[in-house]
Amino acid sequence: MRIWRRLRLSLAGAIAVLAWLVAHQAMAHALASKRVARAPAFARQAAIIGPTDDRAELSRVPGLKDIGFGRDDFRQAMACTGTIVCAVNLRTGTLTATASAGSVVSANQIVTAAHVFFDPKTGQRLASLQSCQFRNYADRRAGIPILVTPAFERQLRENNPYRSGNQGRDWAAVRLRSDIPNCKPYEADASGDWLAPGTELLAISRVHRDIAKKFDGREPIGQRCTVRSAVPNWSGMLPLYFTDCDADTGGSGGLGLVHIGGKWVAKAMMVAIGPSGINYAEYDVTRNQFTAFLGIEQEFLRAVGVERSAPMPIAPIGPGFDPPAVDLDERGTGR
Repeated sequence: MRIWRRLRLSLAGAIAVLAWLVAHQAMAHALASKRVARAPAFARQAAIIGPTDDRAELSRVPGLKDIGFGRDDFRQAMACTGTIVCAVNLRTGTLTATASAGSVVSANQIVTAAHVFFDPKTGQRLASLQSCQFRNYADRRAGIPILVTPAFERQLRENNPYRSGNQGRDWAAVRLRSDIPNCKPYEADASGDWLAPGTELLAISRVHRDIAKKFDGREPIGQRCTVRSAVPNWSGMLPLYFTDCDADTGGSGGLGLVHIGGKWVAKAMMVAIGPSGINYAEYDVTRNQFTAFLGIEQEFLRAVGVERSAPMPIAPIGPGFDPPAVDLDERGTGR
């Protein structure tokens, strides 16, 4: 999928949320002069936010020891994070990597962005869902088929990113036909606490399109980056975090880990990048220069078998809301 069509905040959905935020008195003054901009068709650059590209193979991310990420954590990432692969041509059986994913709560379950299971050209669900599988980094050639269960199909109907107003529901909890070998799945934080601005994320995903030639894909891509602001939950949507993470095609569904209580917890999932796509520009929501993550909260938690244990506090709100119609995943030429 193209950077302009997949990790998906639809224009119609963006307008719906914007209208609600304008009506909300706390944001009315900040949003009065904003407008939702359609992503320019010529923009193809990755969203490299800040003066340098900080993405690296996970083992080479600077300062991992300083933030408590050790050898066992690396092994967990190798086993429990990976790639969603689906058939793009049912006649030939051609497979292509479409998105990132990670195991949360149970070893036969992954989470990813819902839009990876839709055709960006038609907005329709893929006809080849039964072909989709998960491949981790510990054994990249061994694919575990996904289970297209009634619960999964219901999620795709409810979380269809092409439906107006669904930009805060772009998630899928997917069961696998068998456990991921040697995977101790990531926990999901059930506290209900929002991520405050300034919280550091360790973003883990498959290799992104713009750096595919730089890395050989033997390890996940990692980056230390920061939550800058958030849009609060409304009508069943998940919190939407605006971050300064660098991103490009392939990052959809990548986990945002937070170090809580001495362990790494799955707290968010990458879903969109700002359409400005200007390399090395500073973070700026009002100029569509950001990477967005959905918080793993509420319905998401229930879908992975976790009940939230505390009331949700009011989320901090950033300096504006101008989301794009953008994707991070690319189908390739076989479609």
